[in-house]
Amino acid sequence: MTSFRTLAAVAALCALALPCPAAEPDARVAWATHCATCHGSKGKAPARYAAQGVPDLNDADWQSMRTDKQIRALIADGSKGTQMEPFKARLTAAEIDALVKLVRSFKPAK
Repeated sequence: MTSFRTLAAVAALCALALPCPAAEPDARVAWATHCATCHGSKGKAPARYAAQGVPDLNDADWQSMRTDKQIRALIADGSKGTQMEPFKARLTAAEIDALVKLVRSFKPAK
């Protein structure tokens, strides 16, 4: 007869053998490091950058005119003819996805 202790030990060992899901990157850290200088801490560019054409990411029109895929591409590949540089060499795909979610959170409530 198998004891409860033995079953508990086997269950614990099995749990340790399973890969742990990767934690989702903290988009706020990536934002503060790579984005906030030009886009502001909450998606509204400081006047200096806004005057140079950096968009207000809180703008409902800006948000509605872009899909998540387009925002992901802007972050990864940059935007030719603008100051938006590519970040695919500095950020993981998961970090870029987390930034897309963060950018979407700037969308004004209806």
